Amino acid sequence: MRLAGALKNMDATDMGVVAKIAAPITRYFAAVNTQYNPIFGIVNLIRDSGSGVANLTSTELAGKQKAVSRAAVDILREVLRNKGRLPAGGDVAALWDDFQNVGGQTGYRELFRDAGDRAKELRKELESFDRSKQSQFFHAAADWLSDFNEAMENSIRLAAYKVGLDNGMSKQKAAELAKNLTVNFNRKGAMGRDAG
Repeated sequence: MRLAGALKNMDATDMGVVAKIAAPITRYFAAVNTQYNPIFGIVNLIRDSGSGVANLTSTELAGKQKAVSRAAVDILREVLRNKGRLPAGGDVAALWDDFQNVGGQTGYRELFRDAGDRAKELRKELESFDRSKQSQFFHAAADWLSDFNEAMENSIRLAAYKVGLDNGMSKQKAAELAKNLTVNFNRKGAMGRDAG
């Protein structure tokens, strides 16, 4: 009872401290259960494909479910050809770059609160060049899993973006539709920025 009472009386400053302490733990559990989980991408693809196609009925792309499904299959075919990653060249790569540039990507990639956080991440990247062979192998496997899950997470969105563009939508409008087609992981609550 005392704990509940104390939490009820915490103001935003006090909750910010609690959130900052809990954030790394929460991010770790989220990453191992999503970003670095080999099964998550496949399960998520199946779930997002079904819900994304169903959600199209309440958008400007209502009636275009088959076109989006075909585009998603074409994108996934390219991902398979590229060993589980979004391709670095060709039409799908150009579409993916365009999609990212207009803010359509969603997912669990690290977003930085400020320049200091970005600098820390860059420092880690530079230190990675001094890793042992075992550490390099581990990080390469983790990077592949992250890329694979990113491809699965964004394939139906990328397909909706393509079909939106093909049907005369602006890039921003198509990206917004695609981003919100399924769960938009980039949305955060009032304390999200401080906790992350």
